[in-house]
Amino acid sequence: MGQKVIVRKIFAIFILFLISTSYAYCQDFNGKVDLSEDERAWLQENPVLKAPNQPTWAPIDFVVDGKPQGFSIDFLNLIAKNVGFEVEYVSDRNWSELLKALESEEIDIALSIIETTERKEYLNFTDPYLDMTVVYYGKTGSKKNNNINDLRSLRIGDVAGGVAATIYKNQYPELNIIEYGTSYDVLMAIVNDEIDVMPAINTVANYLIDINNIDDVIIIGDTFFPLTGIEGNINFAAIKKHPLLHSILVKGMASVSEKELYDLKVKWRMLPFLDENVVLTEEEKEWLTSNNEIVVASDITKEPIEFLDANGELSGYSADYLNLIAKRLGVTFEWSGSKNWQEAIEKINEKEADIVSFIMPTEDRKDTFTFTDIYHDVAHMVIARSENSMFGSLEALEGKTVAQVRNYAITNFIESDFPSVNIIYTSSISESLELVSSGEADAYVGTVPLAVHSINV
Repeated sequence: MGQKVIVRKIFAIFILFLISTSYAYCQDFNGKVDLSEDERAWLQENPVLKAPNQPTWAPIDFVVDGKPQGFSIDFLNLIAKNVGFEVEYVSDRNWSELLKALESEEIDIALSIIETTERKEYLNFTDPYLDMTVVYYGKTGSKKNNNINDLRSLRIGDVAGGVAATIYKNQYPELNIIEYGTSYDVLMAIVNDEIDVMPAINTVANYLIDINNIDDVIIIGDTFFPLTGIEGNINFAAIKKHPLLHSILVKGMASVSEKELYDLKVKWRMLPFLDENVVLTEEEKEWLTSNNEIVVASDITKEPIEFLDANGELSGYSADYLNLIAKRLGVTFEWSGSKNWQEAIEKINEKEADIVSFIMPTEDRKDTFTFTDIYHDVAHMVIARSENSMFGSLEALEGKTVAQVRNYAITNFIESDFPSVNIIYTSSISESLELVSSGEADAYVGTVPLAVHSINV
């Protein structure tokens, strides 16, 4: 009897062992992630991995009641579930201390981290999983920051070990950098007049401003200087001591579906559209998450409708309208670089731009464009030298010479409906008016605000 009991115990232990090892195997290699034999072996030896948890970097990475929270935390937990390892989060240190722990190999995985030359010495980075915008914050009424020279007389605040502080210390040592423990501390330093400006990822700063009801702190610069191409890219990374961990992370990231990532962005309010009064379909929302930077083809000769200001930024009536749309959808509109109407159309035809900012709908253009409702209604007029006879209609121009911008809607209309009118083609309104002024053309037909502005300049 005693022997049977012993056999049953041995058999039960054996069954328990089988169940345990089977569970571990299924957890590690559940079919979602195709790991190599070396990667599987490494994970079996390292089933629990340490990762840093930043205390106040909401909504990306933060702590609530001692528990890790945020987009990056949820993303890494999905990876861990799919691959089959556990994550032990280290939450009791500030960002500078967490970086030191990564460098000293106390922590295995970095998350919510931006790739820099210094960090690449001890970390292997994945591709970015978030592409955020870095802007400058300051007090209401502060002068806008347009370039690096605007920062030279200012007190610049950043989190200790932050990318902006690192870049400025290395490339612009003359700048006055003041470092703090957390992003919240930096924002409060603005409030308390300890610093003048704070470079920060807008999603993080806006979240902190909202939940803490911080007043009088606004964006005073919408472009980070110098542009590095990495300042807003959020990555995972593995310490170089574990090269296999890097490939495991890459495969784990690929195992998380677009739908799962979309749901995380919904959960943490990181979708690009910001105004709750804008009602979008699910399909439109998903499109915006993947296309939150929209390239605009503009004719910058159409002042005051659209032109470049002293800082080389797209300005004018249509640009201001786009800025209002951008704020409501949470997108950015980037100028394509088109300098006139011909280049604007070329940018569209070559798929280098997504939209045209100011265009008249015509039948022939409907093959290329889908038009919105009209947002600006303009009248056309015939402009001639003062000594010429009055041209009361387009019929009065028959047999005359007009200077017209090539491919403008009114130019195409004259071509088709008034073939007896002789057209000299130009690239801009000002060029057309100069031909009229010199007597080489009898008239120019164009919209009132654009023509009047060109005459008065």
